[in-house]
Amino acid sequence: MSSFVQGQRWVVDSEPELGLGSVVQSDVRTVTLFFSKSDEERLYAIKQAPLTRIRFEQGESIQIDTGETLEIKEVLDHEGFLLYDCINGKGEDQLIPETALSANIELNSPLTRLITSQLDHPKWFGIRRQLQNGVQQVWQQQLNGLIGARAGLLAHQLYVAQQATQLEQTRVLLSDEVGLGKTIEAGLIISRLLRLERASHILILVPEALKVQWLVELMRRFSLTVQMWEQGIPVDEKAIYIASHDVLDDLGAFVEISRERWDCIVVDETHHIEYTIDEPSIAYESLDQMAQEAKHLILLSATPEQLGIEGHFGRLKLLDPNKFSSLESYLDQEKQYLDLTEIINDIENDLLLDSEKLKISQKYNVDFDQDTSNIVNELVDRFGTGRGIFRNTRNAVKGFPKRTFKEVILDAPSIEIDDVLDAKLEWLSNWLDQQDKKDKHLLICHDLETTLLIEKYLWDKKGLSCAVFHEDLSLIERDRSAAFFADSEQGARIMLCSEIGSEGRNFQFCHNLICFDLPAQPDLLEQRIGRLDRIGQTQDIKIWIPCVKDTQESHNINWFHTVLNCVEKSNPAAGQVHKEFFEAFSSQTDPKLKQVIASEARALSEDLLCEIQEGRDKLLEISSCRQPDADALVAKIKEFEKQTPFELLEVAFDALNVHFEELGNGFYTLQPSDNMLVPFVPGIPEEGAEITFDRELALSRDEVRFVTWDSPIVLGLYDLLETSEIGTATLALFPSDALPAGLVLLEGMYQLSVQHPLIHQVQPFLAQASIRVVNLENNPKDFDQVLAEDKLQDSLTKVKGQLANQIVQSKKEDIKKLGQTSEQLAKDKLADLIVKTIDNANGFYNKEIQRLQSIKARFNEQQDTTEIDETISRTEKQFDDIITVINNDIVLVQSSLRLIVTTQA
Repeated sequence: MSSFVQGQRWVVDSEPELGLGSVVQSDVRTVTLFFSKSDEERLYAIKQAPLTRIRFEQGESIQIDTGETLEIKEVLDHEGFLLYDCINGKGEDQLIPETALSANIELNSPLTRLITSQLDHPKWFGIRRQLQNGVQQVWQQQLNGLIGARAGLLAHQLYVAQQATQLEQTRVLLSDEVGLGKTIEAGLIISRLLRLERASHILILVPEALKVQWLVELMRRFSLTVQMWEQGIPVDEKAIYIASHDVLDDLGAFVEISRERWDCIVVDETHHIEYTIDEPSIAYESLDQMAQEAKHLILLSATPEQLGIEGHFGRLKLLDPNKFSSLESYLDQEKQYLDLTEIINDIENDLLLDSEKLKISQKYNVDFDQDTSNIVNELVDRFGTGRGIFRNTRNAVKGFPKRTFKEVILDAPSIEIDDVLDAKLEWLSNWLDQQDKKDKHLLICHDLETTLLIEKYLWDKKGLSCAVFHEDLSLIERDRSAAFFADSEQGARIMLCSEIGSEGRNFQFCHNLICFDLPAQPDLLEQRIGRLDRIGQTQDIKIWIPCVKDTQESHNINWFHTVLNCVEKSNPAAGQVHKEFFEAFSSQTDPKLKQVIASEARALSEDLLCEIQEGRDKLLEISSCRQPDADALVAKIKEFEKQTPFELLEVAFDALNVHFEELGNGFYTLQPSDNMLVPFVPGIPEEGAEITFDRELALSRDEVRFVTWDSPIVLGLYDLLETSEIGTATLALFPSDALPAGLVLLEGMYQLSVQHPLIHQVQPFLAQASIRVVNLENNPKDFDQVLAEDKLQDSLTKVKGQLANQIVQSKKEDIKKLGQTSEQLAKDKLADLIVKTIDNANGFYNKEIQRLQSIKARFNEQQDTTEIDETISRTEKQFDDIITVINNDIVLVQSSLRLIVTTQA
């Protein structure tokens, strides 16, 4: 035991909650301490005193009795009494005697906890180490937000999410064709922004009918906590909210919602928010105001141009008003794409002569002595639309079912509305009788009244209980109705929807679509078909459209099917052709002139479709899912997922006293218990949960949670350990024939901490998450490589409480010396890791800067290089900033210590 000097600060090993005690007096046999925190005095026999001397070291922070926190420059020892030379908040030197230390200082450093016998189970050292390494691997692979979603690993979706978040600001238009999963792409981007801590306050604006679906989708697929925004209800500054498009038209609601400082705004079905150059809608102007204040903006629209080029330009203007300042300049840029696409087609089909290759090489500075994919990527980089617009099409993403149009010609005594309606109802009733009772059928019609009439007819005529989905139902009622339809055992055979059912809701398990009437616009028809024709559909789709012969509706069906060719296929040109020709076609009574209009419209549709597919869409397809990069990303995730966190969680939950049991077939149950080590574990609900570590199993059962290194359960455990003292100090016995019994070892783990706002930009380049040191008493060497951590972990045994305390008390002074040596050994290792971290950053940024400079080099004299120059400058500055942080702001934080005492094997 050290000698006692009046004013010294000591802590009681068995009662650290008393805080720092001050030596009041001492003699040969006893010492008296006063604990101001509890206002009591204690007398201890010096020989048996359970006391530990508190000494802070250079670089640590201390709190003094005034409440101020100071950083220690130097520690001075004056005849056993400590003086701390500190720097105060003003940057001035201040000498602090240890008597001025606050009694409320938390004694939670691993070394202090170890020498005061505040010990946890020895397995916690390994848990902390594995958890830090696993989470760091996600950062190093840059897979944050990409691997935790309950979704298939589809290359185009993952690539879009990764590319959209490459820049510091994410402002993108997701315009994949219907059925390709824009909502999943948006969810991946949101998850990634959250994981990278670039956003925390997010607003999602959707049509009223889709609010619940978005809520469920984000919770079920992405494990995100989402709330409905309500006027007059205070909001959490770190939360995700869903609101209706209607708030953009409601002045009171808009004023309230626009006061919030949203980090990210997501807008689904953006084409509903109308824009023209001469007269933007109120909703558009409201959104424009909010969009320019938000750092991140994500717009979703499957039909970006079908409702008019002005509307499409208006959406791009929301993303970047400087770049898209003029419709005329935007249209001029569009014209350049056709020439480039012809070149790309010739390259891909190997149609170019050597002389043509030479001309292209000279004009565009392209090297033809490389893979075709690299040549194409260089050309797309040269002219492409950048990371602002993503449009994957069915031409590029394979695996979609075939559409088959089933026109049903009905007999009606007249063409009166009631007679036509009766004929359709009778056909529907008879048609359902002929179908397999296990099949599901989706019927969509234009209005609520027709939906209700069909429901009543089928009930009265057949006693058939239908699922219904219309605007008079509440959001919860709509969700229940969709679930009733989806139930394969006792659910409805048919769902009846008004037009609001044609957007957002997905029914891949259904293969028959009945268009009870024809929508007014081709894009609405595509939305209807898109409820079934989407990724995940396993069978061909039959599209049934009943009509009476020689009626206007029958002519309109012919128009959609044979002229616009947008029933059995998706035709992005249909909207423009429809707008230009349909009125003349429908009003024309002369059959010959009607045929002439149809021929002209058909020719224009074919020309426009070719222009789109071989022009802008072709370039967008390439840049939206570049190969082989996109497939390489999927392969990287699959390889990464082979090492699941199963073994780590099994040990951790056992240590936490969380019930973790295998249910069989790859499923497990998690159940909190009454005697858990902590009140709750983040990520685990109070009622418990079923989990799986297998992606395919997670996709097969919605109620089961999918657990990866990037899921809330793992990250919750990580946050719990990072913010608590659990496992920071442990003690174990090591049976060994190779080492003498009674030898003391100290295993230390030191976390690399980036103490700078750029932490999340630096973290991917860290060579490793932590440093491990193993040192022996009276030996200055590091035995990290000799005593491998996995083998050592398996050999250690726990020490019972009383014996553990005795070991610590007998070795207290040795432990302090071991701790000092351990910390110095860790600092010695840090220098090498800094060099490796800089090398990692150099490798990434040099490659990116070279890529950007190569793109610039391919610009011709007529092109404006302002945007690419700004990108290069911004990237170079970011590189410089990160290197500065790596050199100056990475420090070691003592994460945990494990004292190991050898015994005979």
